[in-house]
Amino acid sequence: ILSAQALTNPHSPYLTSHQLVNGHVCVMKKETKDSFGVTLRYESKSVLVARVEVPKSVALMTTGTTSAGVATTASASTTTTTITTEKKPRRKRETFGVLSVVEATNARFASQPNTERKVLQPGDIILSINGRDVG
Repeated sequence: ILSAQALTNPHSPYLTSHQLVNGHVCVMKKETKDSFGVTLRYESKSVLVARVEVPKSVALMTTGTTSAGVATTASASTTTTTITTEKKPRRKRETFGVLSVVEATNARFASQPNTERKVLQPGDIILSINGRDVG
């Protein structure tokens, strides 16, 4: 699955190695049957992100005595005991998938005014095609 926030999510591994370039790159072809001359590859990286967890509490219905450190409430002949268990915080794995450029040597690029770059290079990440997000 392609990630929509590969360059904006603070947990993304691509955030430190890539930067967003202002403007668009226009790739042209001579005939409608021709190839654009750009080879793309799906690439994914994953990171472990800390989860926000609420401590779990277990309610037990007992009759009789209680031990120290346990909150109890008495009602009629039964006692409700609530035990809070503390677990080591678990982390979840987030995967960021992108379309990256492998080769663009056969591509024809249109000249674009007011853009920082006018060509694609290996390792570039494609964020949108024809104005539509790929993630």
